[in-house]
Amino acid sequence: MGLDAIKRKGAAMGKQTAQIIKVNKYENPQMALNLISHICTASTDLELTPCFQPVYDLLNKQMKPDLDNYDLLNSDLIDDCFWKVIALEDELVSTMSSSLKIAVAGGYSAGKSSLLNYLTGIGDLLPTGVEPVSVVNTYLNCVFSPNKRLVIRGENLKDELVLLNDEVLACIQHSSKSKTYIANVLKKIVIDVSVRDKYLDGITFVDTPGYNNAVGQNESDREKAIEAMEKCDAIFWCIDVESGTITKNDLEMLKKVQDKPIVILYTKMDKKDVGAVRKIIQDTEKLCAKEFNKDKFPLAILSFSCVTRQLYATFNTTFSQIIQAVKTKSGSTMSLLSRYSGEIERLLMDEINASNEMIKDYEAKRLELVNDKQEWRKYYQDKKDENSASKGAVEEVILSNYNEIMGCADKRMDYFQKALEGWGEALDREAEWADKVGFFSDASDLSRRYSSAIDKFNKLCNSQANYQYYDEEFRTELYNEICTLYDDSLDKYKDVLKEFEDVYQTSIEGRKKEEELVKLLGKYRFQLVATLKDSYNRAVKAVKQHQEELQQIEREQDMNIFSAISGDDYGRFLSCFSQGVDLSVCNNGGFSPLTWAVRSGNNEMVKFFITHDADLSMKDKRGYNALETAAMCHYQDICEMLIEADRSLVYESQPLVKLAGMNTFTKWIAQYQ
Repeated sequence: MGLDAIKRKGAAMGKQTAQIIKVNKYENPQMALNLISHICTASTDLELTPCFQPVYDLLNKQMKPDLDNYDLLNSDLIDDCFWKVIALEDELVSTMSSSLKIAVAGGYSAGKSSLLNYLTGIGDLLPTGVEPVSVVNTYLNCVFSPNKRLVIRGENLKDELVLLNDEVLACIQHSSKSKTYIANVLKKIVIDVSVRDKYLDGITFVDTPGYNNAVGQNESDREKAIEAMEKCDAIFWCIDVESGTITKNDLEMLKKVQDKPIVILYTKMDKKDVGAVRKIIQDTEKLCAKEFNKDKFPLAILSFSCVTRQLYATFNTTFSQIIQAVKTKSGSTMSLLSRYSGEIERLLMDEINASNEMIKDYEAKRLELVNDKQEWRKYYQDKKDENSASKGAVEEVILSNYNEIMGCADKRMDYFQKALEGWGEALDREAEWADKVGFFSDASDLSRRYSSAIDKFNKLCNSQANYQYYDEEFRTELYNEICTLYDDSLDKYKDVLKEFEDVYQTSIEGRKKEEELVKLLGKYRFQLVATLKDSYNRAVKAVKQHQEELQQIEREQDMNIFSAISGDDYGRFLSCFSQGVDLSVCNNGGFSPLTWAVRSGNNEMVKFFITHDADLSMKDKRGYNALETAAMCHYQDICEMLIEADRSLVYESQPLVKLAGMNTFTKWIAQYQ
């Protein structure tokens, strides 16, 4: 079958062609895989740890050694403070210095992204497709600085922030096209947004994943949404106005975070008339009145249209007033520094308050022991005096008086002996006298009495020899044993008194130690907060400088489609289509992007144009289309590819056989023969 027999098809049969092609490069699987590799291996381009190093040194090198000598209410005090500083550092990297985080949540196609695109003025940056695909939490840091560009970063599975471009957001929404799910390697996306409204300055909006209300559907997205809401200060709960009033599942989700300010916002208000919207809001108010306590009732229930920019509520309000009310109710008007320094101060104040309570307890115990200690000391002294008197009496009986009695007995015998001897001498003299003068009439009677006295004295001496008594050494030992018993009986009272003394002393020492701890904690409380403030200010400067540097980064160094084709760089070729490529624009040689791809013999690039519905019949400035160019270059495979895509090209082109004979290379080389 000749070429003339090929039937015409294509534009004549209603085929739609494109003159300008705009494509997300990450729809290409290889480009998406390259992006995944970049995300997984890259490291955070901003390091704030050196800024906070003085705080870490204060905690680890000074406070920890000093406080190790004391018993703290919270034994993990230093670690808790340490992690607070790390959290501050991480949040500063992620959210700059935002003072209020608002989670924008709701089901699939609830209009969350459209609302944020409108509020922040970022156009259609956040994907607004209705397909229920898994996404990641997206943090939008709002800064009132209209002249700055967007900066987009993603947190990978290593908690590292990686610089990304805006195409990544659309890629995540439509990842099914490339079959490479980039969302699986990202924990969150952080976008620094320059806002036009002053009231948004310092606010971070969190675009949470949508989820299916059906139980068991996309539980991972549901859990991500709940986790994000729990970490935020307030909630904007979005509901498609066409779905009617709030559902039971919506209410159950809101109850999980009812301790935070909640704003219920019906989106796509332009789809309903004002009367229907009013009824939906009123019905929602009635349902919420049944489900929530008065102090937990939503801060506002309203409806909004991103198309008409119309806001409706049962009371006159603006987004600016709503944001201010959220700030007031959440108490999140304080800065990031104030919040974390306040948390650290509370940790230290808890310890100080606990120590002050211990001081009171020790003092109360000491006062209680004062009287008891004095009573026991008096009782002990009385017992001691009583024992001393008893020991004195025993000593007098066993030692002193006993010796005196024994001495008296010995003296009595001496006196008897002397008396007897004296009496004997007297009798002897009387007997001599009687013999001489004969005075006594009966001298024999006197002699008899004398003999009787001697007998009695001898009996007395004999009876003295059998008398039972204890020597002094034995009595001394006995006395010492008795004294020991008295001392032992006193020791139990002494031990009780010592216990009182020890407890009393412990109370004094415990109070003294707690007072030292209070003084130490008070010193470190001010020192730590001051050091944290200095470190934070240095970190803020580093963040601002980093932001300025990121603003200077050119996202694409070379967006020239012809250069990409000439360099056979398919990645850069795809990047050119991120901003759109006009197929009618030609290079200096008169080639269009399509005919230049054909002229370069790049089958993959030509196939790209075909699959994206490029107008294959469009002539370049040379006057040739893609098929004509392929024929002239003798590219059979490209010719077949083009004809298969649109056989009508054969009829819309010059005779291909003639074009194939126009071998410019043969003419050019002939000049050298």
